[in-house]
Amino acid sequence: MSSSPESPGDPEAVRDAVCALLDEGNARLAGGQGDAAAAAFGRARDLEPGSPFPWLGLGHAALMAGDGAAALAAFEAALERDGGQADGHCGRADSLVALGRCEEAARGYLDALRHGPARVTAWRGRGRALHRMGHHTEAIACFEMAVFLDPSDPWVYESRGLCYLDAGHPRQALASFDKALGRRDALPWSWQGRGDALLRLDRPAEAITAYERAAALLPGTPWPWMGRGRALAALGQPELAEQAFRRASAEGGPFPQGDVSAGASALDRGRPEAALADLDRAVGAGEGGDWCHTLRARALLALDRRGEAAEALARAVDANPRNADAHHDLGLLLRERGDEAGARRCFRAALATMPEHTGAREALGEAGGEERQDEVPPGRPRARKRTRAS
Repeated sequence: MSSSPESPGDPEAVRDAVCALLDEGNARLAGGQGDAAAAAFGRARDLEPGSPFPWLGLGHAALMAGDGAAALAAFEAALERDGGQADGHCGRADSLVALGRCEEAARGYLDALRHGPARVTAWRGRGRALHRMGHHTEAIACFEMAVFLDPSDPWVYESRGLCYLDAGHPRQALASFDKALGRRDALPWSWQGRGDALLRLDRPAEAITAYERAAALLPGTPWPWMGRGRALAALGQPELAEQAFRRASAEGGPFPQGDVSAGASALDRGRPEAALADLDRAVGAGEGGDWCHTLRARALLALDRRGEAAEALARAVDANPRNADAHHDLGLLLRERGDEAGARRCFRAALATMPEHTGAREALGEAGGEERQDEVPPGRPRARKRTRAS
């Protein structure tokens, strides 16, 4: 009676079965079939629990599934069985990045590089971790080393481009994205980054083409539509920009940032009711930023709903006490309703944040509480003469 590879028996037969399962798992991973890969690696682990290789495969499958905690556990199990595995250290660091633990990840990539100094994925991974930490110069140095080791890797150029973009260097970013796309055309985030770089270089028409490519490769993602909206606005096409922002909101579903941008565009086009609908939707989806509340206040003022506008401005200064314009505008509304003490507190708060705020300084200088109508900035609520309470 012959032994089965699924049970204890001939060691050579077991090793052959494990190798076959590892090959199957790796092939499934390469094909993007994470669940099938995990099943194959799991069977390999059951046959040879002391081997690190099934655990490495399980870690990569968990990363593909977006489960950073499971990936971390699997890579640590692999390292318990063989601590000299560069792949294990690199995978562990990748898991830490997925969990948002970038400082630990940056150290983990150094462990991988001690065991494999020419490992491109470790240099690239360390660069990405440092980028997320805001250490742009160190991150770019890591990407440069990765490029030196493998000039054909498109993802290194993409990562370097994204880092250059966040560091405020759009020309270098554009060059990196072009190199990435020259090696692999179907890189959606390189197209997105290319559009962002072109927009910052004041080349909005070219940016729109890049965003179109990104949108085609990233269906259901709002960012290409946000970029398209910004580019159309830069080209002086506010109606089309507003449509693009609404498409971003629909693609993100819900996507408050798209609603806020659509609301701002509608407000600029003199459509306060449409703007208010967009901004209310953003607030309902959890957007609590001061800019959203400030825009709501402007829409409400345009609709002469001044009490609600004051409430929106109060929420704006709660969200960001350093929003000098919101303090100033709220002060004007409080002065309108006769709350001079509250108004002056708002004007002082505006000046504490922005000492050069002319409107707040002039408002504080008006002892009688009445503003000169010809000096009220456009779009600001106009004060009316205070009357003595009866």
